[in-house]
Amino acid sequence: MTVNFAANKFDLFTTLDANLSTQAVGCAVHYRLEVEIRDWTPRQVRPLLLYGSEENRWWVNLYLPPGAQIQQLYSNDEPTGGEEGTWGERLVASVFTEAPFFDPATVGVEWSGSGRYQSRGR
Repeated sequence: MTVNFAANKFDLFTTLDANLSTQAVGCAVHYRLEVEIRDWTPRQVRPLLLYGSEENRWWVNLYLPPGAQIQQLYSNDEPTGGEEGTWGERLVASVFTEAPFFDPATVGVEWSGSGRYQSRGR
């Protein structure tokens, strides 16, 4: 997962919370990763950073293990489109989401794979 932090963005006040669930199905494992994005921008600071929109918008990249096969992408718990790319051997799921100020947003991805993923010690 990547976050583009910059001094001119609300992202300075953004927190992320991730939840990964798994389910074995035959010889494969099905995964679901949900990331909740919360905006904690202080109300007194918000007018200084506001550029006209009343919503926060995020483009979130979720890096999946080698061999992953994406089943579904989600934005705010609704199935959505997105983009798929690669980074080395890893599949990257990119999802756009938005939410009104002070409301949380969620992105998610479901994928399947063999479950034989190993850390490379990085």
